[in-house]
Amino acid sequence: MRWTMPQVRGTLLQVLRNLKYQIVEQGSDTGAIETRPSYRFPDDPVARTFRQYKHPGIVVRAYVRPEGDSSRLFLFVRAICRVAEAPPPGYAVPVETSLEVLAEDEITSAMFQRLHREHPMQYPSCANTPSPDTAVFDVSHLSQPPFVINGPALEYPDTLRRQGKSGRVVYSVIINKDGRVDVRSVKVEHSDDVQFEWAARRWLQGARFSPGCLNGQAVRVRWSVPVDFKVQR
Repeated sequence: MRWTMPQVRGTLLQVLRNLKYQIVEQGSDTGAIETRPSYRFPDDPVARTFRQYKHPGIVVRAYVRPEGDSSRLFLFVRAICRVAEAPPPGYAVPVETSLEVLAEDEITSAMFQRLHREHPMQYPSCANTPSPDTAVFDVSHLSQPPFVINGPALEYPDTLRRQGKSGRVVYSVIINKDGRVDVRSVKVEHSDDVQFEWAARRWLQGARFSPGCLNGQAVRVRWSVPVDFKVQR
């Protein structure tokens, strides 16, 4: 991570407390952070699917290590019990595994949002240095992943707003070297409603991204883009 160890560690502690985790061991400034079991379901709309099950309890253990001027976060999110019931339709992994993934995504997403807000950084752009390579890279191979620069206003479907329905769409897309989405590459990975899909797709077509960088050059990258719709109550 591009932030210093104290910044990352402090942000992680704040995020865990905001998400109602009880911290039982904080150790020294370089020691492990551990929590008591939490039985709270994440706020992610996808988590609603799992509220029919008894929560298995989630514990978090984390370390932050310095790496020069930056740091590395080791985050382990584990259920303390198994869920005997079969997972809901469309899910091939055990219920507790899905809840581990949802909890980890919630923590890391909240951390990045807070770090960007409280410790803004200027990222060197590779947009003016396109690579001659036309291959599509996986985001894990890049020296810098793409990120959203701007986009049109997200249109909430009126019917779903009136119903008070929140949801999420996750699209798998190719971000071109110019930071635009290759519209032919758009694939749905997850959708809570087809109306959300249409609105999210319109937003994607107008969004502008900083391209993915590999060795200082802009490359094409396959990336998963979540688009959230939340009713303001």
